Amino acid sequence: MLTLMPLEHKTLVRMLGGVMAEAMQMAAESAALSQLAVQGAQIARLAQRLNERHSRKQVEKRRG
Repeated sequence: MLTLMPLEHKTLVRMLGGVMAEAMQMAAESAALSQLAVQGAQIARLAQRLNERHSRKQVEKRRG
């Protein structure tokens, strides 16, 4: 049978503080990744528009 040793209050507080700090760090990283995903989508849309514009200009050059 597993027996758990009782932990001192200050040990528990330190452990909880560490867990909370890690959770906050993970939340910040998640927010940063979300922002990068949004920026990546914006860049992809801009690249698509530039590609379409370039293609139209190439067609216009061939015609005239």
